Amino acid sequence: GYPSIGNSTNKFLGDLDGDGHIINNLYINRSSSNYVGLFGYNYGVIQDLTISNSVIKGKDYTGLVGHNYGTIKGVRHLDMNISGNNYVGGIVGYNSKTATGNIVSGKVNGNQYVALGVGNNSSATFEAIVEGDVVSTSNYVGGLAGYVTYGKLSGVFRDGSVTASGSSYSNKVVGTYNNTTPGLVSLDTISLKIAGSDSSVQGTSLT
Repeated sequence: GYPSIGNSTNKFLGDLDGDGHIINNLYINRSSSNYVGLFGYNYGVIQDLTISNSVIKGKDYTGLVGHNYGTIKGVRHLDMNISGNNYVGGIVGYNSKTATGNIVSGKVNGNQYVALGVGNNSSATFEAIVEGDVVSTSNYVGGLAGYVTYGKLSGVFRDGSVTASGSSYSNKVVGTYNNTTPGLVSLDTISLKIAGSDSSVQGTSLT
């Protein structure tokens, strides 16, 4: 399959403006490797790009972007099928900076820290509209985000399901925020919405 651009040693430092172009049928099969995705490790800017009908298989830090320390904006990842172990997300497995204005649809499978949007959002900003199904063999699982450590999170979970074998920290929007129940998240930190509801929900556990 396609090799990931950037890793923990040689990070992507550039500026990719997709200018609305579409990448179809991306296939990456590196299930024994970490930092797997179109971009394995991003320190640059990735924007205005659509990826359709992708299959991405990795280990830890797997997504369209495995680990993000840069900027991801206006990216659409549609009809995807992503699988990994820990830190698995449709846009980014582990987000440490900024990912905004993104759209995701498809399926994500993993162990811990798994979501359609971002597996782990660590003192970072993440925003997306997500739709699809998430399956986990453990905990910290959500539709939009699996685990949030401070930072800012906003988005819409349009439709789909979240299934986890673990006994804790999983729900339809956010798995957990700093190991607390999502209902305790402050209003200025997280703003979430289930499509069709009349108002935003502040991380309330929804099934």
